[in-house]
Formats: sequence, C-alpha cells, structure tokens
Amino acid sequence: MQRLPSSEKRTRKDVAVYAGLLLVLLIIRLPSFFFSVFDWDESTFIVVGQSILEGNLPYVTAWDIKPPLAFSLYALFIALFGKSLAAVRLGGLLCIYIASLLVYETGKAANNRTAGIIAALFLMVFVSSGPSGLSTMTEHLLLVPVSWALYVMVSRRVTMRVAFLTGLLLGAGILTKTSMVFESLAVLALVAWGSTNPGAPLSARIRQCAVLILGMAMPLVVVLCAYGASDALDLLVRTNVNALFQYTGATGASFSEKFGVFLFNIEDNITLNPLVWITFVFGTVYLFVKERGNPVFLAVPLIIFAVQMVSLLLIAQPFGYHYLFTSMPAMALVSGVFLSSWLSGQRTGRTLYHFVLLMVLGLGFFHSLQGSAVKYYGQLRANLVERRPPGDDTCSRIARFLESGGATGRYIYMVNSCQIVYWLTGSRYPTKYIHPSNLLIKEYLLKVMDGPEASREGELRSILAKQPLFIVHRTDLWPKELERFKRILDTELEARYELVQTIDIHYRIYARRSETGGQGR
Repeated sequence: MQRLPSSEKRTRKDVAVYAGLLLVLLIIRLPSFFFSVFDWDESTFIVVGQSILEGNLPYVTAWDIKPPLAFSLYALFIALFGKSLAAVRLGGLLCIYIASLLVYETGKAANNRTAGIIAALFLMVFVSSGPSGLSTMTEHLLLVPVSWALYVMVSRRVTMRVAFLTGLLLGAGILTKTSMVFESLAVLALVAWGSTNPGAPLSARIRQCAVLILGMAMPLVVVLCAYGASDALDLLVRTNVNALFQYTGATGASFSEKFGVFLFNIEDNITLNPLVWITFVFGTVYLFVKERGNPVFLAVPLIIFAVQMVSLLLIAQPFGYHYLFTSMPAMALVSGVFLSSWLSGQRTGRTLYHFVLLMVLGLGFFHSLQGSAVKYYGQLRANLVERRPPGDDTCSRIARFLESGGATGRYIYMVNSCQIVYWLTGSRYPTKYIHPSNLLIKEYLLKVMDGPEASREGELRSILAKQPLFIVHRTDLWPKELERFKRILDTELEARYELVQTIDIHYRIYARRSETGGQGR
C-alpha cells in the first residue's frame, strides 16, 4: 500500500472527521424532523418567514419583536427545501454543522485534532439540549457568525478580505438578534488590540477595524433601503428601537434584581448541562496556568463569553435555554482544548484515562439530551408502535382536524397556543400579533406599535369582527390579568360558536355556527 504524504493524510483524516460529525449530528437531531413544536418562538419565525415568501416585509402582516433578518432566514429555508417542518429543521441542522466544523478547525489550530473533535461534539450536543434544543432558533442561526469569528481570530487569519466577510456575518447576525452587537464590539476590540495580528502597526489595525465596520453596515443598508422603498421605515424603527427599549426596560428592575434573575437562569442551565460548565470552569483555570504562552487563545473565547454574559445580564428577564446556545462555541472550545491537553499530559495509564473520559462524555451527553433527543426518540417509537404518524403531537392533531374542516384559506384564531397551525393548515391569521405572548402578556408592545389607546381587548374585538371559522384555545393558560379578555372571548363563543372537538384534554376547538345553526364552513 502506497504511503501518503503527511498533508494528504491530514486531509483524509479531516474528511473522516467531517463525515463522523455529520453522522453524530444527524443522530442527535433526527427527531426534530417530525414534530411540530418544540418552542413557540420558532413557530412565529416560520409564519413570518412564510409571509415574506408571499411578498410582505416583516412586521407588515405578521409581527414579532425580532430584527428582520431573523425571519428572512426561515423564508430562505422554506424556499430552498420546501414548505415543511423538515425544511426548517434541516436549515437549523446545517447551521449547527457549519459551526461545529468551524469549532473543530479552531480547536485543531489552537491545540490538536482531538481538541477540535471534543469541542465540536460539545457544541452539537449542548445546542441540541433542553426544551428548545431540537427546534431551529435564531441562536442556532447565530452559531455560524460566532464560530466564524472565533476561528479567524484564534487561527490569526484576519486579512482585509476576511475582515470584510466577518463584518458581513456579524452585521447579518445583529439583524437576526440584536444582542449580537456585544459579540461584534468584542471582535472589533480584539482586532484593535492586535490579538489577531501580533506586531501589526496601529494603522493596519485601524484599517481592519474600518473594513469590519463597513462589512457590518452593509446588511443594515440593504434593510433600510428595502423598508424605505416600501415607505415602512417608521414600522422598522418602532419595532427595533421603540419596542425593543420598552421590552428590555419593562421590568424596571434594580441591578441586584437583574443579577438575581441572571444567576437563576444560569443555574438552570448548569443543572441541564453540567458537563460543559464543569469542563469550561476547570479548563479556564487550567489554561491560565498551563497555556500562558498562548495569550490569543486565552483571550478570544473568554472575552467573547464574557460579553455574552453581560448581554444576558442586561435583559433583566427570565430567558430560555436557547439564549445560551451562542455561548457554546467559546465554552466548547475551552473545554475541548482543556480535555485534550489534560489527556495528552498523562504518561501512564493513558488507556484508562481514555476509557474514563469516554464514559464521562457519554454520561454527560446523555444527561443533557434526556429532555430533547432521548425524549423524542421515545415519542417516535410510541407513535410507530401505536400506528400513529411519526410526529403525532398536539399541534399537528389540531392542524389535521381544522384542515379536514375547511380551514385552508379561511380565518382561524389560535388564541393562546399552537400558532404553527396557521402555517400547517394554510389558513389566515386574524391578527399580526401571531405570537400569543405579544398580544396576551406584553400589552405594552401593542401600545408602542399601535398607539397608547391600543389594548389586548381592542385587538380581540378586531379579531372577532373577522368571524374566524375556528377558534382554538388552551384551557389551562389563563392568568388572572386576562379575565376581561377571557370574558369577551367566552361571550362570543357562547353566542356564535359551538364546541366541536377537545384535543389532549386542554385544547378546545370551537366552530362558528352557520345561519342554520350547524357547524360553520
């Protein structure tokens, strides 16, 4: 057998690693291709993305308090892969895969191939954990620019061309989720500091920062032109400036209260993902002691992680597990390099250390995936055994019932859950506030967008005036502050609707009565 040059060996090893990582990721995320809802936010992004494909700008016919590119990427996935949940989940999987390859290459550049593999596995597992892990969230999309920024800075590959591309990705990231501005400022600071190009004169660093800023500005210019051409700049500003400031300041909390909320959320995530947090903390200490000769690697992931924590602290509200997904590239990188360095430092009993490490990783990964991949593999098996559709769940059952009742093309109203049904049935939504919490819980957002006289009860009356064919509500989601809203809804249901189906105990489907008193069509 002919001996290969070392460079070709490395290439073949990398290809094998790429294929192996893809296989692992497919196994982890396979259940995501079947079920309708893992997180309500994703459902909203999908519905708004579909409205873009129908020729509307974000916020015009379907609204949510997210920057406009968040929805555009969902529209892209649907356009590329078809109108299906699998298409959206495939888009998310591709983003995670690209990020895992970048983290692998970063770990390899910082230490060795083993470090890169461990870091990539950490990333794939921990961004697939928790209640939102198998959905395609904006944080999954942002893994690409965050991982790219880490790669080019740690590997010291920041040329002018790379700086512009990095700026484009970061600018697109800011227009996907506003908190990306923190990571972008950190990248600018690191480039200005000279960590990516040691010895470069100040003038060269300033030029690179200027090119980065130019790249960041390009997506914003495109968005401003699109909204300006449609005479919708005011809508863009009210959503991304006025409503955003109202949202972040809604609690009026003191710093100590904000810090308490922050610690509570971090504690929740540590409970879910103890392995990555333990190895990250120990890795940070270990690398400070053992790797002080590599200040770039020490600085880049830790600074990125620190500014991400600051952004979460400033939210001052409870946040979901998915908010921490964009922190995983930096954490996974530190953990991967730490475990690889520690392992390579063992001279005796190395086989035993390998075995112990594999056991720890396996148990840690299984623990984190219990509430996502493991749970839904069990649900898939149960559905197949009981001869139900593989992804049979509450929202898909509701969608099948409504579609059989003629909901396609007609107004229906999903009051407080399962807004994905609008998209699954091809029905019309009677309010642009399709995410239930924007209408029912965050009434102050309505006042920002529609004026001080706006109210959830007024929006409900507007919805009912459109005479939805079906109204669906979840009986166990009615907090006390919604009593007036609920009375108006109940009065309308009693006068003009009849209960036609109850699904999974809590979900009631009402159909509008026809003039003859039967179910409306």
